Order: sequence, then C-alpha cells, then structure tokens
Amino acid sequence: MISAVDSGSSPSFFILHYSSEDWVVKSLSLIPKFFVTHSMIEKRKPLSSTARRAGWTGCNFLLDKLPLEGNIPIVINEKIQDKTKVNALWNKMFFMNSKRPSFRGWTSDVLKVVQEQDSSFSLSDIYLYDSYFKELHPENNNIRAKIRQQLQILRDNKIIRFKGNGIYEKLK
Repeated sequence: MISAVDSGSSPSFFILHYSSEDWVVKSLSLIPKFFVTHSMIEKRKPLSSTARRAGWTGCNFLLDKLPLEGNIPIVINEKIQDKTKVNALWNKMFFMNSKRPSFRGWTSDVLKVVQEQDSSFSLSDIYLYDSYFKELHPENNNIRAKIRQQLQILRDNKIIRFKGNGIYEKLK
C-alpha cells in the first residue's frame, strides 16, 4: 500500500456498514485516493511461516488520522445524502489530487490538526503539534516552515482564511 501511495496509484475506498439481519445499508462513506497517505497506514506484522501466504505483510487504515473532508458521507443512518453536498465535499478538496503524494500527506495532516482548533486559531496553536508532525514526518527538519506552507495552501484553496498577525479562521 505504501508503494501505491508513493506512486500515486492508491485507490479510493468505500466504507460500508450494513445490517446483516435485514440487509440495509446503514452508512456508506468515500475516502478519496488523495487522502490515502502514509500517516493513515499502519504496517501489520507479516503472516507466520505456517500461513498460506507466509511473510505477506498487510496494513491497517487509521481512519482517525483522516481530516473530516477525507471521509465523505454518502449514506448516513440509512439516508442517502444530497448529491450536490457530496459533490461539493469532493470538489472542495480535489485540489489535492494534483499534488505529489508526499505533499498530500502534509496537507492532510495539517488539515486534521486545524480541524481540532476553535473556529479562530493562531499559528502558535498549530506549532504546539511540532512533535506530532515530527513523528509523522521524521525526514523533515523544517517542521514549522512546512506548517506555514501548508496553511498557505489551505488558505489559497479557501479552507481557512488568514486574518493577520498569525491568526487564522476556518471557513465553512
């Protein structure tokens, strides 16, 4: 999966929850391929030597690492969501599709932290997550510069607004 992410060929995923008693779809959501990043993938232990596919290594998807925009609801509580709302969510973040896979990971990770903030937040609020970003991206030695860059990208794509003096505001 990591090589698929690195090559930009990872698939989009549908997450389906249904009732096995009455075969009703309870929920369905889409994870666009441009949100499938290193940060959300956890390597599993290789299969044991006695397994049919001995040595094969799978992965888990850490859905809690996804920002809200990375999990697009299509069906909620058995109700199909309005097509225009689903398309609007897709289109809002589609700019990420044209970015390099390593770049997408940073954008997604910073967006996840931004979503945990109040509607108005400061650059210093985001800097509090330096160690978190360093853990996710150990190869990067310029964490704060990368955070600022990603905030600019989110601003340019109308996810947040820069109000001045290091203060940002989340847009709806």
